[in-house]
Amino acid sequence: MKSKRIQQIQLVPNRRSGVAMIMAILLLLISTSICFSMVRTTSLRQSRFENRQWKLQANLLADSALERAAQQLRMQPASFEEVWEVTFNNESGEARMSAQPANSNQYEVTVVATYPSGVPQRAQTTVRAMVDVSDLSGNESTE
Repeated sequence: MKSKRIQQIQLVPNRRSGVAMIMAILLLLISTSICFSMVRTTSLRQSRFENRQWKLQANLLADSALERAAQQLRMQPASFEEVWEVTFNNESGEARMSAQPANSNQYEVTVVATYPSGVPQRAQTTVRAMVDVSDLSGNESTE
């Protein structure tokens, strides 16, 4: 009888330590999955922020390129195509500008701006405007 009782007493602590180990492993798995989820969420937010920043830079570049094309047309009214490369914060962007005559005093200007250039995922903005070359005040009308 004594040997059975001793065996039972020894088994009970082993069962408790086994349950504690299983609980510790489960808690470790849960906390690890929460950490991975937080890292993934942070990474996605960073990507979204970067994409928004690139889109804003592309919009600003397109607006600047449109002003550049309008100024160039007012100085010398003629059809042209140009690629304008600009660097912001050690990243380059480019604006492809083209101007075609719409009528005697107006040119249709198309600008396609990409930022940053040379990267597979980048922001691109297209702007079209009518530039009046007879207007000496420097105002252009956009569509």
